[in-house]
Amino acid sequence: MSVAGRNTTSFVGNAKGAASSVSYYQRQYFNASSAVERLQERYDRLKEKCQPFLQALEHFPKLVEIFVKKVKELFSIKEAQERKEREDRAAARKEQSKHRRGRNDWERQCRQAGHPRVASEPRALREGYHAHGGRGQKSLRSTQGNL
Repeated sequence: MSVAGRNTTSFVGNAKGAASSVSYYQRQYFNASSAVERLQERYDRLKEKCQPFLQALEHFPKLVEIFVKKVKELFSIKEAQERKEREDRAAARKEQSKHRRGRNDWERQCRQAGHPRVASEPRALREGYHAHGGRGQKSLRSTQGNL
C-alpha cells in the first residue's frame, strides 16, 4: 500500500472515531440537559408549594420562628421514640440470644455427659424415627400407631 493509501485509511479511521466521539458527547449533553430540566421543574414545584410559608416568613418572622421551633421539637420527640424502640428491640434480641445460648449450653452438657438425645428434641427424633425414613431410621409413616 502506498503512503497516500495509508494516510487515507488513517484519515477514515480517525473520522469514524471522531464521529463516534461526537455522538457520545451529544448523548451525554442531551442526558445532562434533560436532568437539568427535571431538576428545574422539581424546584419550581417546590417553590410553588412553599410560597405561603415564604410569604408568612416575610410578614410574620416571629411567628414563623416559633412554628419552626415547634416542628423541630416534634421531630426530635419522634426521633427519640424511634431510637428507644430500636434500642428495646436490640435488647430483646440480645436477651433471646442469651436464652438460646443457655439452652445450647445445657444441651451440650447433656451430650457430653453421655446422653445421646436431649429432652428438648421432638419425641420422634429422640426415638430414632424420621418423617421419611432413611439412614437407618424408622419411617414415621410405617409406625404411625406406635408413637
